[in-house]
Amino acid sequence: MNLDRKPFIQEHIDFLHDKKIIDKNNKLLKIRKRFVNFEDQELIDELKKYFTDEEINFYKENIFKIYLRDINLDSLKCINPSCNDLKYLKEMKLYEFCENCYKTLPKEEKDNLINSICKTDRAIKNTLKKYGVRSTAQLESTKEKQRKTNLEKYGGVSPSQNKKIRQKQIRTLKKTLSLKTINDKYLKIFKLRKTLGIKNINDLTPEFIKKNFLDKNNYIKLKKMKKYFNYKSNFPIYQFFKRYNINYEKSGGYSQAEKEIVNFIKSIYDGNIIENDRETIKPKELDILIPDKSLAIEYNGLFWHSDDKYRHLKKTEACESKNINLLHIFENEWLNPRTQEIWKSVISYKLGITKEKYFARKLEIKKVHTKEANEFLNENHLQGACPAKVKLGLYYENELISLMTFAKPRFNKEYEYELIRFASKKFTACVGCAQRLFKHFLKEYQPNSVISYANRRWASSLSNLYKSIGFKFLRISNPNFYYFKLDDPELKLYHRVKYQKHKLKDFPNYSPSKTAESIMMEAGYRRIYDSGNLVYEYQS
Repeated sequence: MNLDRKPFIQEHIDFLHDKKIIDKNNKLLKIRKRFVNFEDQELIDELKKYFTDEEINFYKENIFKIYLRDINLDSLKCINPSCNDLKYLKEMKLYEFCENCYKTLPKEEKDNLINSICKTDRAIKNTLKKYGVRSTAQLESTKEKQRKTNLEKYGGVSPSQNKKIRQKQIRTLKKTLSLKTINDKYLKIFKLRKTLGIKNINDLTPEFIKKNFLDKNNYIKLKKMKKYFNYKSNFPIYQFFKRYNINYEKSGGYSQAEKEIVNFIKSIYDGNIIENDRETIKPKELDILIPDKSLAIEYNGLFWHSDDKYRHLKKTEACESKNINLLHIFENEWLNPRTQEIWKSVISYKLGITKEKYFARKLEIKKVHTKEANEFLNENHLQGACPAKVKLGLYYENELISLMTFAKPRFNKEYEYELIRFASKKFTACVGCAQRLFKHFLKEYQPNSVISYANRRWASSLSNLYKSIGFKFLRISNPNFYYFKLDDPELKLYHRVKYQKHKLKDFPNYSPSKTAESIMMEAGYRRIYDSGNLVYEYQS
């Protein structure tokens, strides 16, 4: 090898390491089209130390034609489960199938396979059928059009490459944040730091953090770091480590909360419990699996699970395809003693373990006063109280055991009523209660139609009460999201409706040109998504 080539090649190799494309064991993590010049044969020879020939050849052929995110060969395989070939690339389009499957499989079978990987997103489904890709943004023709537009308008492939625009961005941030200088590397996170009231901001660099806040075993000194920078919670710390790819050891491989959930299950159930299962829905992991009960539990830390719309949904669907009911517990719900008790009750019921059992035929049915209904829901329903016009309850010796509430529909006005809440007393089994309450509602109010939504974080399409009381399955809704504030110790969740753009005018960083999401992100908020809803209807 020519000696003057060595620094150039080593620069690329170092770059791969720095960008976390290669891990410490020289295993491929990810690669983007701008990182490597595949026309440089000497560089290719050097890269063969790190990549297989199969990976090199595939990237060399396709890397300049398509845009790939966080590449691994599994994501590039044909979606036909019985096939192991790479996806078919033709005329700048990467199809979901390999060439053989694309040309030989019947259209109906291909449509079914496409439907199976995006059950809830009609737009993605139609785009796949029409263009063979998930989004038209993946088409080279679309990318070329964007590049031409940006070149004509800004003189670069993106607006930020225009010097005038870049200088304007920096001037605006300097003025807004009262900073004398701005290091371009940290441009995007200065506003968040300022919002959170961080001290010693000039020390908030990867080098300083590694030197002062990682112990000899590579664990984060959380208390020391929180005090030094005036952080009110751990989330901004984890965010910093994540943003700059700073490696650190996690406590025991899983959180203290997961240990608490496992210990609770062991205290009431002596069957087989599998922790950190990686086989059932491979390659995805399940925090807790109880195979004999076809039950799995995921503990979702808000920061680590934020801003990923389909993460929880994909696991839910993967589990249901294996006839497993997956429960998603949000971090704030387990930290809160009230909702933690409700989750313990839900888990107990799913395991078939209850302290008391009531039969609907032996209970007295009555209308419930608003105050009593709200108190009962706050104590026994994960979503708490919600305004309702009709509140029906079943009582045992004047104690409210089960409650069902109805109101005018919140989202779909085509229906006469919406079943808002159904809840029973914690740690009890109420046999036939839902059927009796709904039957009484039909008799007394004679509705023509009723709609209801079952949250897929705990309600499963495999089995739930709706079919047993006369509802018909209508559809599956897309995942909903909630906002939470990074520096909120209680991690309270706020419904997206509360922070629609027209309601954000009082925010200091509000601008008509910004989206609601960007305004909230700059103000220190993040999004956490659920798994969507199962939508049911009743027609008389």
